[in-house]
Amino acid sequence: MVTDIYMPVLPAILSLLIANNGYSYLAAGLLVTAYNVTSSFTQPLVGWLSDTKAR
Repeated sequence: MVTDIYMPVLPAILSLLIANNGYSYLAAGLLVTAYNVTSSFTQPLVGWLSDTKAR
């Protein structure tokens, strides 16, 4: 859930990252890609773990 809440924040601050930190467009795009790929792998794993955990 937290990942879904923060998802729109990263693209919104990309221009700030590029302007203030001197990131290239490639680096900024790779940052978003890494965030999305990490999210795609961890969300199902955490979901499965929470489903199998006894209450």
